[in-house]
Amino acid sequence: MEIDSEYYIKKVLIPPLERIFNLMGGDVKAWYDAMPKSVKFDHLNKTNLKNLVVHSSLCLNCGQLINVVPTKGHSLVTPPKLCDDCLADELKTFLDVQYKKKTAEKELNDVLTVCKDCTMRNIENNSLNLHTALLCTSEDCPIFYDRIKLQGRCEDVLSKYSELEW
Repeated sequence: MEIDSEYYIKKVLIPPLERIFNLMGGDVKAWYDAMPKSVKFDHLNKTNLKNLVVHSSLCLNCGQLINVVPTKGHSLVTPPKLCDDCLADELKTFLDVQYKKKTAEKELNDVLTVCKDCTMRNIENNSLNLHTALLCTSEDCPIFYDRIKLQGRCEDVLSKYSELEW
């Protein structure tokens, strides 16, 4: 009997790791989903397995699995960042990416505005900018952890989509 590694990772390992890393703004499930996965071919014998190497990744826009089988003599191939469907409709993909980036930035800006308003109440000078909200370190505030999480998510989204060249 073989261990189902996918089930073990998703059901046993990821939940406690998420509880730990969510406090620091990390998203373990998204990190695991973004990792390249190997594809199993049970119908191949060991001699054919040496000749077959499959690289896979997920489409940055829609999350569809992209498999790349390298040609002879090219064992290492960098998988494309977008699937065929997203490459075919480049304008829609560009708009989707821009929407995701703007949404992440808006969510972070909304939380920073709440932090700024709270910080302004606690400081006499009411001419504070959003940068002052970042100086807040009140660990009793639930918004503090939301802000940390959203900062990480916003950085992840911006770095993920910066790999695309338009």
